Amino acid sequence: MTIHEKLLQANCIFFFCHGYFNPSSPLDSGLDLADESLTLTDIIAHLKLENCRLVTLSACETGLTDFQNASDEYIGLPSGFLLAGSTNVVSSFWAVSATATALLMMKFYEELQ
Repeated sequence: MTIHEKLLQANCIFFFCHGYFNPSSPLDSGLDLADESLTLTDIIAHLKLENCRLVTLSACETGLTDFQNASDEYIGLPSGFLLAGSTNVVSSFWAVSATATALLMMKFYEELQ
């Protein structure tokens, strides 16, 4: 089973990695994974997350959106995962410390249970 097939079946997806927002080209924003980047374009075009009820983006600037765009929709990683089918997304608007984020995520998932 490939990683993509596992994502199709996942109820929750947790990313603990580097994230970035590209204000001049929001569709090029993304997550730096171990061996590649997962961009907003990739998420919208290739991920189908109908079974996923929560995507947690434990990475810097993953909640930023293209607020200067005059459209009705905000363009950013959260909207990409929602378009892919997830019902909820947790993300960050700022650069975050890895240690502080790890502690926050542990508490978040404790409370979520």
